[in-house]
Amino acid sequence: MVLFIVRAVDGACVDHLFCENVYKSWYQTFIRTSWNLSEIPRDIPAEARDVYLYRNSIRFVPAGVLDHLSLCEVLDMRRNEISSIDPLAFVGMISLIEIELRQNKIHNIIPGTFLKQVYVTHLYMPSNLITVVKYGTFKGLKSLLKLSLGDNKILRVEPGGFDFLYSVQEIYLYENKLTSVSADLFLNLPRPLQLILSSRYAMTYYDCTSLCWMKHEEQHGTVVWKDKDWEEYPICVGDYTWTAPQYNTFQCGNPGEFFNSKSTVNKQKPQTVLCGRNSKTSKTQLT
Repeated sequence: MVLFIVRAVDGACVDHLFCENVYKSWYQTFIRTSWNLSEIPRDIPAEARDVYLYRNSIRFVPAGVLDHLSLCEVLDMRRNEISSIDPLAFVGMISLIEIELRQNKIHNIIPGTFLKQVYVTHLYMPSNLITVVKYGTFKGLKSLLKLSLGDNKILRVEPGGFDFLYSVQEIYLYENKLTSVSADLFLNLPRPLQLILSSRYAMTYYDCTSLCWMKHEEQHGTVVWKDKDWEEYPICVGDYTWTAPQYNTFQCGNPGEFFNSKSTVNKQKPQTVLCGRNSKTSKTQLT
């Protein structure tokens, strides 16, 4: 893939408004894919709104190199070799709406990395090597609607790992190494919440007694565990399955009692801050 940045419209133009729109559209899109880049290029124009750097060999996202991209709304660095991100790497990218980092080698997200990304609605980080979600990891992402962390190596989510996600609607944790999931991790999140925990291919089995809260919320319609792409329920250790009647009663007790005493979640429809092009839907995923 070559780089397309149009700096001028050649030749005469009858419809000047059309030509101006074409000029702006191309000039604001920066594409360098499959260039075998080992680092982020330093010649990305400050006017760029969409930056595509996928299918390269970038290993690190340093501080400073992206600071001038205050207008950028889409950053796509999937399918690189990124293993770490400086916590100040995105500090200047204050207009981001979508961050795409899937299929890299990221093993850790330092809390505070997304402090300035108040307009981001979609964060994609599946197929990395993340093992722990720490307290405050996603602080700053107050407009986030979808968080994708599937197909990582997550063994543990610290208390407060999902705090500060005031608008989130979907969390994808499929194919990780989790064996239990506490209700406390999600008490402060808005409802309804779509939570995908399937782990068939990772061969991870849940202590499903730790998911009683989720089963009870499912019955009340406040938590959904599947979508059009993921319809597999969590796999339980022992003799009980997610859909077994004896699991609902014997293992989890009375759903009404549990729900009324344990759940203090905000059931209001989440409010999302929209600005500029933030009202657009997520771009079609490039393969």
